Amino acid sequence: SNLVRKRRRFVSTDYVVDETATLLLVRHSHAAAVDFLNSITKSTALRIEWMDSSRFNRAIELFSRYDDKEWSFTDCTSFILMRELGIREAFTTDHHFTQAGFTLMLPKVKNE
Repeated sequence: SNLVRKRRRFVSTDYVVDETATLLLVRHSHAAAVDFLNSITKSTALRIEWMDSSRFNRAIELFSRYDDKEWSFTDCTSFILMRELGIREAFTTDHHFTQAGFTLMLPKVKNE
């Protein structure tokens, strides 16, 4: 892919990893979730950032402040981390990231 050729590095959070593994377990299988977890822990293209108490508390503040949005708490943890690290592009189709001021790297999917 173009991103691989550009040697793009990706950053995710432990919250996103948790949600993804759980989704794979529910929609596919335990084996799919384990494969995902094993793959990402060995990946050199992905860095996992952890929600410490400072990030967690800032996510609570953000989540609490925007009661007019349907942002999940996990969205807010991502927004906090992305702002902290100066990341402007999100590898997602989730329009909540656009609402929060980020650029989507993936096209919007119909019926989302």
